[in-house]
Amino acid sequence: MGTLAHVFPVLAVLNKEDTEKVSLVNEGIVEEVLLPLGKLDFGKGIVAKCDVALWRTRGEHMPLVGELPSNASSSAKRKSTRRSRN
Repeated sequence: MGTLAHVFPVLAVLNKEDTEKVSLVNEGIVEEVLLPLGKLDFGKGIVAKCDVALWRTRGEHMPLVGELPSNASSSAKRKSTRRSRN
């Protein structure tokens, strides 16, 4: 645990002994696959970049979690921000 806390300092708040071990949950390794889908247009200048993310087990490729992340932006907001800065 001491080595992990050195590499990942946020783990130090767990106050564990340096000799404690960390192991895999159910001996599983998880990988994330991220596929870009494109953009969603909601109208009025609001557009969102959209991806599909899938967490799956490595080897068997059994799906664990799927998500549809997006990042919206507004062209109207960008224009008003530019005006306010001038």
